[in-house]
This record gives sequence, C-alpha cells and structure tokens, in this order.
Amino acid sequence: MGKKRLIDSSEFLDDATLMEDFFMSVFFRENPECIEQVLNAVLSVDLSVQTVNTQYKVLNMYGRDVIFDIYALDLKKRKYNVEMQRRSDGAKPQRARFHSSFLDVRSLEGQEDFEDMTDSYVIFITEHDVLKGNKPIYQIERTILDMDRQFNDGSHIIYVNLAYKGKCDSKLEEIIHDFKCKNADDIRNSVLRERFEELKKHPTEKELDDMSELLELRFKALGDKRFEEGRAEGREEGREEKDVQKDVQRDVQRDERKDRRKNQGQ
Repeated sequence: MGKKRLIDSSEFLDDATLMEDFFMSVFFRENPECIEQVLNAVLSVDLSVQTVNTQYKVLNMYGRDVIFDIYALDLKKRKYNVEMQRRSDGAKPQRARFHSSFLDVRSLEGQEDFEDMTDSYVIFITEHDVLKGNKPIYQIERTILDMDRQFNDGSHIIYVNLAYKGKCDSKLEEIIHDFKCKNADDIRNSVLRERFEELKKHPTEKELDDMSELLELRFKALGDKRFEEGRAEGREEGREEKDVQKDVQRDVQRDERKDRRKNQGQ
C-alpha cells in the first residue's frame, strides 16, 4: 500500500467546485480549451489560448514572489492571470496591482519598444461581492481624470462576482453558475462539464496525487489537524501492512523448517 492520500476521502473531491485551488489547478492545467471558455465569457471575445499553466510561480529578486492560480497566453501573446478567491481579503486592489506588474515586467525583450507590449489581464473570480456594487462583473481601467478619458495603457483588471444573482450576459451567467457547482450534471458549459466529469469520476493516479499534494499544502499552511491526522493514519496503515508481511514471512519460514525436518526423518 502506498502513501495515503487526503483526496482518497470522498468528502474533498465530491464537494469540490472550481473555486477550490486543489481541484481548479488540476482541472485547468495544460487545458487551453477550458480556460478559453472562461476568458471568452468574461471578456465577451473569441480568443484562442496558446498555453496555460496553473500554480505558476514567478520569482522576484527584489522582494516577494508571486504564484498565479492560472497563467495563460493567447495566440496574440496577450497575457492572462486568473485568480480564484473565496476570501475577500485575498482580492484586495493592491494585490491586483501587484499581479498586474508581474505580467508586465517580462513583456519586452532586450531593446523592444514599449509600444510592442501586448495587453495584460488580471481577473479575480470572487465568491463574494468584494467591490460591493451588486454587479456581475467589474472592469477596472486607468483613466485621465481631468479629461474623463481612458489612458489606454493595455493593462486591465477585472473582478467577476459569483455572488451576483441577477440576469447578465448569457455566457457570463453560465460561468458564474458553473463555478459554484459540485456535480458535473449541473454544469451548463459543455466543455467544462466534460472535463469536470472526467476529473470527478475518472481521475488518473497522477491527478489524484497532485490534488492530494495541493490539499495537504493548504491544510499544512492553515494548521489544519486533518493534515497530520492523514499522515498519522497513513503511517499506521503502513505499519499494519509491514506486520502482516512479517507474519506471512514467519509462517513460510516455519513451514519450510517443518518440511526440512520431515525430509530428514525420511
């Protein structure tokens, strides 16, 4: 028996939504088609994603590093950082600004002109109405206050409010609904539903291992006792398995001794 996984307990996987980092990270990892559905609904566009990574760490030699929940690049080299936030204090405006700066800092090579920078998007999908305007979506752009005109620097920050219960664009409404679902049958977007069912009902061993590892890291960071309890239970099961193996080995050796004595008597 291998190491016991926390994710083997059905309470975690069965109750998981796309707002759970351990589930979301594996769900969207290297899956451009799924994140395309989200971006196209949020931005009301029709873009094609080239690459997507989850739990993408960007190092900062001058200070704090950043880990993007989702980092995606489309065919026009525009950059996207999508963050899932269940706690309102995890989606503060200063954090959005910080994440936006990390998208921009690697946008130019060597002597490239500033005009060559592509647009960047930081998108917070929040469980609560963080900006408290009772809107399904908030689009933040820099403006020239004295002229009441957009600055048009290509930097975009967007908040999607999952707590919104009214009517809105049909695709956005679909995403708002789907991110709160626990069951594949309830997912409205067909692309997301297919992947949701696959990961819930037929996950690979690697996907189970990866989800369990992310879940353990979260519990450990929060000081959740279930992390240590799961480790302790796994160690106990390992000891029990070793005891069984020793018993079997003892029985085999005893039978071999009996056979030798019997053969010698003959």
